[in-house]
Amino acid sequence: MVQADFLDLYARGLVTRREAPTLWRPECVTALAQADIEDKEDAPASFVTLLFATTSGRAIPITTTRPELLAACGAVFVHPEDPRYVDLVGAAARRWSFR
Repeated sequence: MVQADFLDLYARGLVTRREAPTLWRPECVTALAQADIEDKEDAPASFVTLLFATTSGRAIPITTTRPELLAACGAVFVHPEDPRYVDLVGAAARRWSFR
């Protein structure tokens, strides 16, 4: 049934192929579907801060519990009216280091 639905969506041009972050299970050496994942609300997590640097040399700290996904990020967004970041609108940045 799933394969038939997929083929139908493909025939109608509603299936696309793109690069995106993958849910990966190293123990099985395989990708997982989101439907296979059971969310845990109370699971312990660690924050990791990565520093990005602008072309002007300003450091931008990005803190996340999922640092493995930052490699797939193509942009850093800021609110253009936030006074802390107004000078970063239109600036380029790259990953600099881990904290």
